Amino acid sequence: MLIRAKGSIEEIIMIDEIQRLALAYQFEKEINDALEQIYDANVDYDDLKTVALRFRLLREEGYNVSSGELSPLNVLNKFKDKEGNFKKGLGSDVEGLLSLYEAAFYGTDGEDILDEAISFTKAHLSSLITHLDGPLGAQVGHALELPMRKRIARLDARFYISLFQQHKQPNDIFLELAKLDFNLAQSMWDLSAMDQLPEYMMPIYHAVLNTANEIEHELLPGEKFFRTDLFKHEMKVIIQAYLEEAQWCNDASFVGMGEEVTKEAFDWIKTHPKFLMDSSLISRLINDIRSNEFEQMGPHAASAIECYMKEHGVSWPVACEKIREMVASAWKDMNKTCLKPTLFPLSLLKRVVKLARMNEVIYLYGDGYTDSSREIKEMIGSMFANPIPL
Repeated sequence: MLIRAKGSIEEIIMIDEIQRLALAYQFEKEINDALEQIYDANVDYDDLKTVALRFRLLREEGYNVSSGELSPLNVLNKFKDKEGNFKKGLGSDVEGLLSLYEAAFYGTDGEDILDEAISFTKAHLSSLITHLDGPLGAQVGHALELPMRKRIARLDARFYISLFQQHKQPNDIFLELAKLDFNLAQSMWDLSAMDQLPEYMMPIYHAVLNTANEIEHELLPGEKFFRTDLFKHEMKVIIQAYLEEAQWCNDASFVGMGEEVTKEAFDWIKTHPKFLMDSSLISRLINDIRSNEFEQMGPHAASAIECYMKEHGVSWPVACEKIREMVASAWKDMNKTCLKPTLFPLSLLKRVVKLARMNEVIYLYGDGYTDSSREIKEMIGSMFANPIPL
């Protein structure tokens, strides 16, 4: 289907759908080839939705599409009026606004038009959402809560599977594949899935689950959930670590990836470069914003917000806004580091980006580490425990 859609707007839309459904890893070569051709073709599209979507897809894979007459950044100027503001008529183009909103979070420092785009689209989408219903309304609300750039693809897949099912003409092939792929990944610490494992892994898998079940049987009813779940979780962690160690040794999955990840790359990471520190900064500052009010109730270490308030003599809301600006700046710097030609392979850099994404999600509704009994619990359940009905 991708090959048949080559060179068309349908191809761009199809790549977007595949990525949203967390299926991109199944089609890495096909998508990379397609994006390379889309980048080289440098086509000037007329509608805002396609212009912004092309920009986002290319930026996600590290293409530097910021220069040239037909670069998306320059093309966006045609959607502005003589005064340099985005045209008022765009305010009714919900899909175009949403596409531009999602794309604008891939900006780097100095790309002022993308900062303007965030303010413009966020204001219009926020006012329009009260009049929207169905899949489009749900998608706008989801984006305003947290843009795609800061979300976890596998977790988001469940949302988009549900969303795509509501379309009048859903792509049944993609939907069926997405559901099967999601459930297959989820069924991996499920006893009924043991027959899918290689024979040499079955004994340890069976022994771990039997041990957990025996412990659970001996515990009092109220103790079962948190104790055995912790045991199962930690066993998953250690087994996954053993598996990764084996992959490093046997098929060069990460540490021994050969030419793709060199010794220089690991030496670079060990120096704690700004790229790595930006990811850590995002996590630290988001934690401070979300957990500050709760931590005031008891003994705690000073947070970045309190330090900023004391140093600059400003109020809590002002300090929070400044901290949020620091987070936005760190994201821009990370985006820039991910643009080709990259210092090291994008596959390595993306692992650091995903750490920042994870913490954006963990702290989306508050301090998800301190209180994981609500939204975070639901997220984990949706990913690991509750399969998608086929």
